[in-house]
Amino acid sequence: MISKPQNRKGCFFKDGKVIINIGRLIIILGMIMYSIMFSGGRASDVSQSEFFRTLLIITIVFLGGGYSVVRIGMKYKKRYAKYARYIGIIKNSRYGSIDNICKLTSKTYDEVYKDLKYMIKRGILTDSYIDSENRKVVSPLLWKPKSTYSHIVIEGKTVGNNQQKVLKCPNCGGVNTIINNYGICEYCESKISAN
Repeated sequence: MISKPQNRKGCFFKDGKVIINIGRLIIILGMIMYSIMFSGGRASDVSQSEFFRTLLIITIVFLGGGYSVVRIGMKYKKRYAKYARYIGIIKNSRYGSIDNICKLTSKTYDEVYKDLKYMIKRGILTDSYIDSENRKVVSPLLWKPKSTYSHIVIEGKTVGNNQQKVLKCPNCGGVNTIINNYGICEYCESKISAN
């Protein structure tokens, strides 16, 4: 479960939660051992000092091990959130510009490039590759518009059945004019919907 969670859909989030809960359980067991140590419980055939020493070692192992497992789970959850953000940006992008991903994530080109390479290598971004010359990721996840807007829209008016709206992009905050409730952000190339 811990060795290769990258190969399953949604694995980082699910495994992160499972790992965190396992770590919490181990910590609870360690706390139970700690309470037994100070409640005066003892085994009949073992001397009291050896009993306490053994319980102390077990308590330390359980508490330390539980803490370590929780940290591993948090690492998986954090990694999932980062990769989910990359996938969301790629899905909302028309061209897959790595520079655009850098702007939206506030990371350097090298960091994003390294993360995307890892995601492709591990199969998180399937059938994708990085076009280093054009500084973009090529993926079937890239957004393709269902139709093109080739007609002329007069600002503030309705032409035929087409209505013009001004919306703020949820991804970058840019103000955009869209047609018929759908469009593309002029700044970050994300899909925008009035719905």
